[in-house]
Amino acid sequence: MLEKIDAHESQRFDLFYQRSIDFGAHPNSHALNSGMQVEEGEKETIFTILYLHAGDNPQRHALKSLAQAGLCALNVFVRAFPDRAKEWKIAEKVDAVVRNFPL
Repeated sequence: MLEKIDAHESQRFDLFYQRSIDFGAHPNSHALNSGMQVEEGEKETIFTILYLHAGDNPQRHALKSLAQAGLCALNVFVRAFPDRAKEWKIAEKVDAVVRNFPL
């Protein structure tokens, strides 16, 4: 239904949905490899999985994706509930966020 109302926002929604699947919503190679460290020793290879990332690329990617998906969800809300969105001035607030913090 969103595709009929706003094809661009529908594509963005699908992108964030697929990204959440690819990077952790379901076990897969992207989610596993993004948190894996491999150390080659003389006699062995050590695989370490990081569960809590702090300041590294996977964490930055996750935070940016979360912000982008949140803004996309608000844009979907604006289309699904236009009267309420207008009352709460959601579109103006989203525009202000994007202007000040381009994602």
